[in-house]
Amino acid sequence: MKSVKGIALLAFAVALAVSLGVPGPAPAQSHPCADDIAKFCSGVQRGSGRIRRCLRDHEGDLSAACQTKLQAKMAVLADRHRACGSDAATLCSGIKPGGGRVRRCLHQHAGQLSSECAATF
Repeated sequence: MKSVKGIALLAFAVALAVSLGVPGPAPAQSHPCADDIAKFCSGVQRGSGRIRRCLRDHEGDLSAACQTKLQAKMAVLADRHRACGSDAATLCSGIKPGGGRVRRCLHQHAGQLSSECAATF
């Protein structure tokens, strides 16, 4: 059962990366923020949430479709934070937040996550 959770978590991570415009098999133009990323964040190095931060810095200038997409992603992340806060405090207490480190820690402890936290992944 643990390997099934691991596969599900990996599939979620890939889907999230593609939806945030991280290079991958999906064409860049399929993302509602592709034009905004090209316009405002073309010089920003990808990784560690830098593109997302750049888009937030230009929030008022983004297209309506991109703003909607980002608001939906932020809602998902807020739900995950609420659902997994206790798990992160217990399982990942020594992990410095940022750069996806806590998320990776939670993935590594997939078999130990509360049902509420596991459901967000």
